[in-house]
Amino acid sequence: MARDFDGSNDRINFGDSTTLEGQLGMTVAAWINPDNVSTNTMDATIASRGRGGVTGWNLNKKINASNDELTFTKHGVVEISSTSINLSAATWQLVAAVVSSTQVRFHKFPAGSSLTSQNIANTSAFAVGTPTESNIGSVLNSAGTAVNFWDSLICEVAKWNRELSDAEITALGKGFSPLFMP
Repeated sequence: MARDFDGSNDRINFGDSTTLEGQLGMTVAAWINPDNVSTNTMDATIASRGRGGVTGWNLNKKINASNDELTFTKHGVVEISSTSINLSAATWQLVAAVVSSTQVRFHKFPAGSSLTSQNIANTSAFAVGTPTESNIGSVLNSAGTAVNFWDSLICEVAKWNRELSDAEITALGKGFSPLFMP
């Protein structure tokens, strides 16, 4: 079941869930259906762990000069942005970030279409510290205030403590439930 986030204060807070810690060798994925992608003027968080600028991670859409793109942030370390994985408005699409020790591999799989992927080199480790909360639909800033609220539909958010293969991402895009993905 999808949840329609309001973009101003709506989020799901999972509290301090240590199973969602950032690590090299992880995957974060979600089905999203953005209301629009070209007129929004701010970043919007799909899922996050920890506090921006301190420790943790977040997967979000980021506005750039050409269109919306996917971004994965290792808080307090680096923001890694795709340059060719642009999101589509009013379309269900699976998005994912596979984080390894050498890169972030971004994926988009629009419903009924095929997988698009892009590798962005990055060897940065995650910042060491104590993240506080895990959220869907927002990220916490360094002071602990929720910001960058998502304004659209999200469902099937999942995180794995391993790198999913392209075949596994494709299976998710074809409707395979994240609950049955080891």
